[in-house]
Amino acid sequence: MTNEQRNNANILAQMGLPELQSLLWDLYKDVRGVRPRHLTVEFMNDAEKIKELVLRLLEELKND
Repeated sequence: MTNEQRNNANILAQMGLPELQSLLWDLYKDVRGVRPRHLTVEFMNDAEKIKELVLRLLEELKND
């Protein structure tokens, strides 16, 4: 894990569920061009899954 990835993970660890949900909603749109309306309620209420997806999206954005 790079320093940047560690920093991102630390920042995400400090965020509450509503903040993570909002971040994911906007970041997904920025990276993929559509809102993540396909995500289930169960997924959107799981902070750890959201963090994992956010980290993957940040990597996609960085590699673009």
